[in-house]
Amino acid sequence: MLVADASDVGEKGRSGEISRLHDGIDLHTMTRDPFKITQEEIGETLSNFDFRGSDLVVSDRAYGTLNGMNQCLNCGTDYILRLRTDCFAVYDANGNKVDIAGGFADVKSGESSEAAVFAILPDKTRIPVRMGVTRKDQEAGEKSRKRLDRRASGKGNNLREKTVLFNRVVQKPQFPNNFRLKNDKKCGFY
Repeated sequence: MLVADASDVGEKGRSGEISRLHDGIDLHTMTRDPFKITQEEIGETLSNFDFRGSDLVVSDRAYGTLNGMNQCLNCGTDYILRLRTDCFAVYDANGNKVDIAGGFADVKSGESSEAAVFAILPDKTRIPVRMGVTRKDQEAGEKSRKRLDRRASGKGNNLREKTVLFNRVVQKPQFPNNFRLKNDKKCGFY
């Protein structure tokens, strides 16, 4: 199991040049598996990694994109990605666009739910995606809302209602108790 992330690294001295370290940590051996150093401008994307078919990649919202999933599929790698509220459109088995916020709105505090949907890759390939959420309790939801309000006001932004809804619903990275990977380890978490 690999955890993929990136960090900015500053060079000491007058230049103060910033580079980005794209790092994969193997949780079984606690070793760096794939890693790459790039210019600061190179974003966090799973295309910065060359995975093996035996890998299971876990990463945060920066990596939860169609291109990120496509990179994993091309490498034969299974993945669990945390997704942004506006990451990409998903569809039901009939090809109808799914409203994820509405689909998880009835999940009660502390409960988990999942949905089997499809995403469409840039090359128009339709791939199955399992999404899972756990609703936060009232106290955790309010704490998160205050944190979001502080961040938004500090940047001079307003929160989108969709962000507020998802923030109330979704527990920070926590697998739902009833969520099992079974044979398909490709899934996304909001």
